[in-house]
Amino acid sequence: MYIEYDESNSIMFSRWEKSNLMTESDFKSEMIAYKDFAVANKVQNYLVDDRDMYFTISPALQIWVNENIFPFTMHPQARRFAIVMPEDFIAQIAIEQTIKEGEKTIGMVQTCYFDTLDKAQTWILSN
Repeated sequence: MYIEYDESNSIMFSRWEKSNLMTESDFKSEMIAYKDFAVANKVQNYLVDDRDMYFTISPALQIWVNENIFPFTMHPQARRFAIVMPEDFIAQIAIEQTIKEGEKTIGMVQTCYFDTLDKAQTWILSN
């Protein structure tokens, strides 16, 4: 996973790379690194580019994300979560299910799905 941080806008940008080669263990390791970066930088806004996400998040992994990642990244100061969706339908479903389950944790964070990175960037930068 590639991660970049815009400190002035508190936006953490992430993009999956080589996700078609990932194992469940790889996915967990990447998500832990994602969480650690977000916590260390007190990220308020997340821009996730999932266009190259080819790894299917199983129901068990969805629960794992909701128990081990969202409680730490979706803290009370977090504001926006923009997701650029992959074209793959199965990957879309898995991402949407993960977020839907995580809404209990995400709470007041505004979550929005996009089909292009430009639209997601515009939204996350808007007040």
